[in-house]
Amino acid sequence: SCVVPALCVAGTCLCAPHVWGADWQHAPAGYVGSSYADNPRLRADGGISTSGAVGELSAVMKRLTERSELSLRPRIRASRYEDDESLDSDDQFLSAGYTWTGERSQWSSELGITRDTTLTSELESTGLVESNRRRGATTLTVAPQIIFTERVSGGMQMMLSKSRYIDAEFTGLVDYRYEALSLFSTMALSDAGSSLTVTAQGGELSTAGFGGSDTRDAALRLGWSFRPWMLWNMTLSAGPSLVETDAGSDNDWVFDADIKRQGDRWGFSARGGRSQSPTGRGVLTRRDEVS
Repeated sequence: SCVVPALCVAGTCLCAPHVWGADWQHAPAGYVGSSYADNPRLRADGGISTSGAVGELSAVMKRLTERSELSLRPRIRASRYEDDESLDSDDQFLSAGYTWTGERSQWSSELGITRDTTLTSELESTGLVESNRRRGATTLTVAPQIIFTERVSGGMQMMLSKSRYIDAEFTGLVDYRYEALSLFSTMALSDAGSSLTVTAQGGELSTAGFGGSDTRDAALRLGWSFRPWMLWNMTLSAGPSLVETDAGSDNDWVFDADIKRQGDRWGFSARGGRSQSPTGRGVLTRRDEVS
């Protein structure tokens, strides 16, 4: 077994919106704080606690027109630990998105580029944080959506993700490529926000290790969105899933529950579910989470 590290962070954050000309807007932000982890490498014996400093700089830049939105979100984060320098990390993130909205359709695309370390990327996925290796990841998503009638809409999402680990021999991590396609259709049941959504998804995971084997997955979900009370929104979805490799196949269920409250005085959100996602081990991993 392993112990999940407990983190305690305190610091300051600065954020100030600005406008470039008539169309561009940007909001920079900065953060400096302290960090504490009682078991940063997830060792079964408890490990050694450590503390350090964390700094982060980010910005949100947008260009808005009557029908489109172009956004750019760079972010850099650095951590330094006085007791164990091998825990130090320098992470860079860049997200670029474009959305075009027509009378009955919407096209969205997003490109994400990440350069971080396995101490960041593997903490909540594989748990392989014993070594500190660099990782480069790129994700491209394209999602068109069409409104067929006043109550029926549909669309698709195409996603390509690639991860590469640098100098990761003998760590258990392998480079991988994941391609996925999902189709969905939504029917509004009432003007109060109740709707049903059917989603079909398929994907393929290819790895550089394990003899270049491929893993294929498919899932079919039925989702229901509704408002249980005023100012509250809830979404429930569930369905069967299939994972297939050259060695065999496995059936399971995936599900998701999300509840939110948005008000002037206070808000609330909670989410839980089960999903399947690719990891640095070169396999699709079943993930149960509550947040």
